[in-house]
Amino acid sequence: IYIDINRQTSDKTRILELIENAKTDLNSNKNDSAITKIKTILEESFKIILKKEEIDFSKSDSIGELFKKVRNLERIKHSNCEEYIKKLFSGISQQIQAISELRNDIGDAHGHGCTKTQISNEDTRLFLNISISLADYFFSIIKN
Repeated sequence: IYIDINRQTSDKTRILELIENAKTDLNSNKNDSAITKIKTILEESFKIILKKEEIDFSKSDSIGELFKKVRNLERIKHSNCEEYIKKLFSGISQQIQAISELRNDIGDAHGHGCTKTQISNEDTRLFLNISISLADYFFSIIKN
């Protein structure tokens, strides 16, 4: 994973720590806790990038709104593959929404009573890998 940002060390450390903790949760079958961290990986990454690029955002912005701001960075708009990146981002937007909804329904940050849904290790691993890949991609963009 790349995640080498030219900012405070605490930003880089925070994301890498979240990733490692999510992996530990996954390996310990604590998928609800991993899902909560997976959403946080994306949310924190987007906020770090927006701060670095001096783009305003609100504490109340949803993860989808943060993603829209990040994907509209000039560096991404001027990619050699801009047309294909736009197509890819439309699918990624749905993945981010799914992660957000999954965290609300399954994550350990909310009370669920007796009706909590379970998620498999394989599905949790998929969501974790998606969040790591997205964070890695966007951090590599802002480094260049």
